[in-house]
Amino acid sequence: MADQAADSKPLNTVYGQASAPVTLTVYSSPTCPHCLEFERNYLPALRKDYVESRKLQITHKPFFAIRSTPLSLCLLKEKAASTKR
Repeated sequence: MADQAADSKPLNTVYGQASAPVTLTVYSSPTCPHCLEFERNYLPALRKDYVESRKLQITHKPFFAIRSTPLSLCLLKEKAASTKR
């Protein structure tokens, strides 16, 4: 069961149009106080000012740390996966 959880991909949330000229990818952890601050204080303004005007698309990718896995390792894995496409 633990292997299934490690292999499953978290659901990404996308705000905005695919045709937006800029895409912002946000990695955040539900247990991180800095991520929570961003979600509460900055994300609503970005959505109102840029997503609603179709200037920005935001892709939210939840980050779930397992045994203090550094975010940089997950980002490297994501980058490696995207270059294989």
